[in-house]
Amino acid sequence: MTDKRSGRRPFGTGRAKQEPKGARPVLRPSVSRTKRTLTQSGAVPDSVRFTNGELSYRVLALLLLIVVFGSFLASPIKQLLDQEQANRRTMAQIEAEKKRQQDLKERLARWDDPDYVAAQARERLGYLKPGQTQYVIVDPEAKFIKPSETSPALEGPRRPWFMVMNDSLAAAGSVPALKVPFEPVKSPEGHGK
Repeated sequence: MTDKRSGRRPFGTGRAKQEPKGARPVLRPSVSRTKRTLTQSGAVPDSVRFTNGELSYRVLALLLLIVVFGSFLASPIKQLLDQEQANRRTMAQIEAEKKRQQDLKERLARWDDPDYVAAQARERLGYLKPGQTQYVIVDPEAKFIKPSETSPALEGPRRPWFMVMNDSLAAAGSVPALKVPFEPVKSPEGHGK
């Protein structure tokens, strides 16, 4: 098996190629040695060399390009950060509502307990079990309002609102009679015939 391009056999597949007698081996410099030689001797082409002015223009153009791309990306990045913050607020609200919902479920589950219902009826409504006596303690130093010191209860209208409205509609529909003295104007004589 030989390589078609070079005519050599792959490494380790057979005999080594023998050089003809009396031929000198050709020395080929390595690539890195060639590069070193070119840069040391000053034989670098002018298209590769940069002067200080050209380098500063290229750096300025690169910085300008970075600023332009940065300005294009600033608004979407700000929107992304705002959306992330809104998302965190929403997630916090969801967690708070889940805790509130769990608390309400626990409070609702308490009402399934008959002892809790009886305790709430005694506390809130003043109910008693048969055979119990309720005592109400009144603070002796509290100043109570005497009924004579209170204002009288407000009284409603003498007639219902719909009757008052009916009377006002009837009054608005009728035209009162005008009591203006009317005297006929006498025409001067000789004109009306």
